[in-house]
Amino acid sequence: ELWDSGVRRRSLVAIRGPSDAETAVLAHALWALGAVHVPLNARWTAAEIENVLGLIGNCFYLSRETGEGKWDLLLRQRSMTGEDLSAVQLVLFTSGTTGRPKAAKIPFCAVEASCRLSAQALGLGEDIRWLCPLPLYHIAGLSILYRCAFSGGTVLLQSTFDPLRVREALERERISSEHALA
Repeated sequence: ELWDSGVRRRSLVAIRGPSDAETAVLAHALWALGAVHVPLNARWTAAEIENVLGLIGNCFYLSRETGEGKWDLLLRQRSMTGEDLSAVQLVLFTSGTTGRPKAAKIPFCAVEASCRLSAQALGLGEDIRWLCPLPLYHIAGLSILYRCAFSGGTVLLQSTFDPLRVREALERERISSEHALA
């Protein structure tokens, strides 16, 4: 469906959606297509979304408010920034705590190196079962997805951090690794 909508290698695709399996599949599809994934904070207001979309320039914008809804796809045509994004895989935005959010461009080689080095250092393989109670618009949540894809492991997503649900998953799901943010 992304291809049919015109998404190609180096297309910028901004995504605002819940941290669930569909969003994870979409992130992997963008990686496979060579498109630039631009995850947006699901808690941002419409004005904040407009601000960061204005910084991005021409992009596809996918949004889904809940786990039950359908993805809405819009092509946003604005003037391009003129930046070379040929090696970029991700554009992540800072939280904006000291002003407006700023774009951090992360190249394919950095994501691949992080996955490879994590696999070596942590001994990741097909047997890894990683609990991810982190948002998929944050580098920590995305890193878990990419590391498991790289090593052939399994990700168990939780849409939000809930200590009881985390404890239950750790007890019942044979989780071998887990990350949380303080």
